[in-house]
Amino acid sequence: MILSLQNLALRQTGQRMDWRTLRDRSDEERTERLGDHDCPAFVTSAPADLIQLLREKIKRFAKKVLEHAHLKPAYTCLLTLPGVGVILARTIMLETGDIGRFETVGDCTSYCRCVRATHTSNGKNKGKHNRKNGNAYPAWAFVEAAHQALKTCPQAKRFYDHKRAQRHGALATKALAAKWSKAAYYMRQRQETFDLTRVFG
Repeated sequence: MILSLQNLALRQTGQRMDWRTLRDRSDEERTERLGDHDCPAFVTSAPADLIQLLREKIKRFAKKVLEHAHLKPAYTCLLTLPGVGVILARTIMLETGDIGRFETVGDCTSYCRCVRATHTSNGKNKGKHNRKNGNAYPAWAFVEAAHQALKTCPQAKRFYDHKRAQRHGALATKALAAKWSKAAYYMRQRQETFDLTRVFG
């Protein structure tokens, strides 16, 4: 809904606008920002109101989940991972479950869909099977954490820029997400906080 609202404003004005800018304006101000006609302002008012309503509903759901969620000590460790806040930490913890069920860090990273799903035989690629295996929610959470970490962690940004120069942005993001998933595995297993030197050497 947010992207739809922003795209509508972009088509009308040729400029990117934050959806809150449109939400907080009166009908007259919206008309002034979006052009001479009042129809674009009228059309944007409905999605802006709906976004606000959905945000309130999401907050209610999050509050209810927190009432019933049994947060383990590992949750506090996950909060030290750059880019991870309370929502992403809960998602990672609850969706991966008991970390002891993964025999190796590779098993956990694979479950979180942070590695390639390739099938090789005699050194030749035989296809990309099992791409949908694992859990999509921790995959989303680690990618989101990687995006946020680029803003706050210089070492993560350097790693991302190096990978991006070799391939492209999507693979660089996934590579950083894979590092974060491995770090989260060891952090939860050892009950330790995030350590940059262990991740980047």
